[in-house]
Amino acid sequence: MILTYSLKLGERITSTSYDEPKSVWQVRIVGAGDKTQTLTAGVIINCGGNYSDEVHEMLTGEKNAFKIRPAKGSFVVFENG
Repeated sequence: MILTYSLKLGERITSTSYDEPKSVWQVRIVGAGDKTQTLTAGVIINCGGNYSDEVHEMLTGEKNAFKIRPAKGSFVVFENG
């Protein structure tokens, strides 16, 4: 079964954790009216666009694994360091 979830305007991820024995991610989200929910997923696809480096850091804790430097008319190149 495949389920999808997309963040909606006004929602933000407050914390993430990985449960190694169960091989699942726990993602906590706060939405409008401070409504909190926890999502559980086996796989997370980072579609953060210009903020994908920040999403990666939030999920893995790796600081500066890569940096997005957007520029009009250019391609994004991912590299370590």
